[in-house]
Amino acid sequence: MRRYNKNFRFADEIVSKDAIISAILGFISIIATIITVIYVVSVKGMADSKVGAVLLASLLSGITGLVFAIFTIRSNEGSSRSRRVVLTINIIAIVLIAGIWACRVF
Repeated sequence: MRRYNKNFRFADEIVSKDAIISAILGFISIIATIITVIYVVSVKGMADSKVGAVLLASLLSGITGLVFAIFTIRSNEGSSRSRRVVLTINIIAIVLIAGIWACRVF
């Protein structure tokens, strides 16, 4: 008879609550950044300070999503694939904003 690993357990949830929150914040950050860039290009760089505030809010959303992604990785809830996906989404959001800042678009 074969013995099973006692530490193995099925996840009750495929995606944890922290991963859902992290994914939502990451998508909000990416979408707000893309819309901001499209708006700035359409007005030929003559945007007002509200656009900078939206980009700052997008950065804060991405950082908060990254914190939730780190909490998700440390917990045992949910699947490992969902943990990696939300971490990747938030890293893309932060790198996108950092790239815009590095290119001095604003």
